[in-house]
Amino acid sequence: MAPRILLFFGFPQPGGILIFPFTFLLSDVITEVYTYKYANFLIWCVIITLGFFTLGSWVSMLVPAKLDYGYAAIFNHYPRLYASIAIATFISFSANNWIMSKLKTRWNGRLFWWRAILSTAVGHAFFSIIWVLLYHSGEVSFPYLMEMIGCMYLWKMGFEIVGTPFANMISNFLKKKEGFDAYDRDTSYNPFLID
Repeated sequence: MAPRILLFFGFPQPGGILIFPFTFLLSDVITEVYTYKYANFLIWCVIITLGFFTLGSWVSMLVPAKLDYGYAAIFNHYPRLYASIAIATFISFSANNWIMSKLKTRWNGRLFWWRAILSTAVGHAFFSIIWVLLYHSGEVSFPYLMEMIGCMYLWKMGFEIVGTPFANMISNFLKKKEGFDAYDRDTSYNPFLID
């Protein structure tokens, strides 16, 4: 749905904008409760799983079809979409989780709301800029690209600010249920390492 640009309250937003902001809240909770290592593992799971889906969808478009219903027009652009989303996901979530983890250790686990908003502010900026520029460059004018980036970023940050109290409640519940509060004191922050 991401390539489908909606006018949401008069502002351009990608089709997945109603679902996507949940991913950063979820990532904040996972990093807070289960550490950077597990959040990093999930980044790779997302990239690999999305890669398999993209490859399968794209290859199936190479097979002649009796009835298409417009699928070829939609799925033929998936390799470019995958590349832009995979790069944006890797960079943005790695930055988000790194900041969340480092600030948790530095601030002794205090101020979840502030750590979540700061880390997501950086993560969403990376994602919005990278995805829009890689996927939409050459398709729309540069001023419209900038408008898309700004509108996406403001929407996602508004969602983060509203959703952070709920993410805080969920992380506190999970820490209590799990019986521990993990810190990344001796963790390797190399995002290419999967332990």
